[in-house]
Amino acid sequence: MFSKERGNISLRRLARDQAGNTMVMAAAAMLPIIGILGGGLDIGRVYIAKSRMQQACDAAVLAARGSMSGIQWKTENQQKGLEFFHTNFPSGKYGTQNIDVALNGQSDGSVVATASGSIPMTLMRVFGFTQMPLNVTCKAELQLPNTDVMFVLDTTGSMADPNPGDADSRIVAMRAAVLSFFDTLENARTSGAVVRYGFVPYSESVNVGLLLKRDWMVDYWTYQSREPDGTTITPGKSTTSPTQTYNTAVVWQSGTIETIKSNLPLEDCVAPANAMTINTTVNVGSVRKTPYTNSQGVTGEQTEQDKKRTRNGSTYSVSISGGKCVLTETRYNMYIDTWTVVTIPEPVTTTTGDTTNYWWKYKPVTFDVRPLKGDLANGLMKGGSITATLNNNHASRTVAWTGCIEERDTVTGTDYTGALDMDIDLVPNPSDPRTQWRPAMPKLVYARTSMTAYSLPEVRTTSNYQNVGDYMSGTYGVCPWTASKLGTITTRSALNTYLGKLTPSGQTYHDIGLIWGARLLSPTGIFASENAVASNGGSISRHMIFMTDGQTDTEVNHYDAYGWPALDRRRSAGLQTKDQQDATVAARTEAICTAAKSKGITLWVIAFGTELTEMLSDCATPGRAYEATNAAELNATFAQIASKIAQLRITD
Repeated sequence: MFSKERGNISLRRLARDQAGNTMVMAAAAMLPIIGILGGGLDIGRVYIAKSRMQQACDAAVLAARGSMSGIQWKTENQQKGLEFFHTNFPSGKYGTQNIDVALNGQSDGSVVATASGSIPMTLMRVFGFTQMPLNVTCKAELQLPNTDVMFVLDTTGSMADPNPGDADSRIVAMRAAVLSFFDTLENARTSGAVVRYGFVPYSESVNVGLLLKRDWMVDYWTYQSREPDGTTITPGKSTTSPTQTYNTAVVWQSGTIETIKSNLPLEDCVAPANAMTINTTVNVGSVRKTPYTNSQGVTGEQTEQDKKRTRNGSTYSVSISGGKCVLTETRYNMYIDTWTVVTIPEPVTTTTGDTTNYWWKYKPVTFDVRPLKGDLANGLMKGGSITATLNNNHASRTVAWTGCIEERDTVTGTDYTGALDMDIDLVPNPSDPRTQWRPAMPKLVYARTSMTAYSLPEVRTTSNYQNVGDYMSGTYGVCPWTASKLGTITTRSALNTYLGKLTPSGQTYHDIGLIWGARLLSPTGIFASENAVASNGGSISRHMIFMTDGQTDTEVNHYDAYGWPALDRRRSAGLQTKDQQDATVAARTEAICTAAKSKGITLWVIAFGTELTEMLSDCATPGRAYEATNAAELNATFAQIASKIAQLRITD
């Protein structure tokens, strides 16, 4: 045992021994230092790894969403997103382990992803922390700001045809594609954003009349028409023929006959030339004569001559039924039939009464169109009809206005400086008819001698020349379905109902569709009070989508937005050929495209089932022209445009 005194000495000696004591204390102090340094190092690695993983996740959902068509999620979209993730965050980066990525599309068109993994610790292992988990989430979706979209849609006759390989017609495919576009934008619309849609169906004119204020329409307008110019009387008379002739029933002898029906576009409703290789009628045998006593007791001779007809080849005819042009081919295969021509000595007396001859002057005639204006409280055109003395017996005829318009004053040539019709924003002056629009009324318009004779001098005659609006069931003066101003669409079914009313008919005049698409969309024109700013006070992104299935295709004897070109000749100094008029309208189309883009409008162009020509490509805003050869491609194109109009953003 140690004594108490000796023990006290040992403790005092230990207290004075600094070397050993310092080592123990230093070792104890190292543990918190290692914790601080190791924690900072490892936490820094975790932070960097998680930041890079988040960036890779964001890139993945952006890439996946950007590759989608509309809101349809496909395997290739998922693959695209995963490729971007692994490119930006390769396996083992920063020593990470067990990386797992889940990436999926949602019903609203958004794409969400989660990524997880772990990262091993270094110095923190001393404290029992071997690894730290990594978890990130991300989401990409289209967000649509205040947006106006104006559709300029080709509804010409060729839209009734299907593209090769498609079961449905082009117009059916167009309706489906527009609905898909609507779905995409509506899913991308952010809360509070105002999205409006407008439509301009076009062919030979546009149906915008009832969208206009009545002060913007003329009170009187001149049409190539006719007016009564008195009557004369031709006295009646009696004539007597000593004989009567009639044919017996036709009897088939040999050969076959076949009738084949098919449809033609309404704008091409013309029968091809007959293709008969044999078409002969010959007498068979000699004339047979027999005694015949007529009703007056006079005896004479009845004669009979047999006939034989041989036909081989085809004849063609067209008719319009149910809004369609029906081509009928009658195909003869060495078809032989016979009949007999009989003449009897039976006198026939024909007596006619006095005939009233109705004289007409075919010339430009000015009509009072004020009844179409009405007196609606909102100041808009009311529509309706006017009465005009046009019937063949000088009686009045009620002529309805369907809503299409004739354009205001224009110029000839390609210097459009003074062309009021091509001024997008000019508001009509009620006291200046040059600046106002005019009701399109093809049933007031008459040809001068025929639909293919274009003589300007007035004609005085008793003949009833062709009414242009009545010709070929109205297919030479087509008015498409009513245009729609920009407005919100509350339901998909409402849009579907509107699209269902678009029917194909008429020729292709791109210029008139585009100028009115621009007018209805412009923030500084006739609808500036509605278009300048959104209803929520915010700015507006403006887009025009121009879809056509063909190149410019006009006719000089079709009534269009510039009257009856065969006689009115407002776009040219003289009568043009079809090719010349096509070139005139194409040049105007190019000028209107440029003017629309200068208004800050993004112009998208889709060539559907037709070539994306240089003219169509140049019409579009750069990088905004597309070609779709079938219904599936059209649907994908509309969806792609919708995705580009909406703004792709990371939202989580």
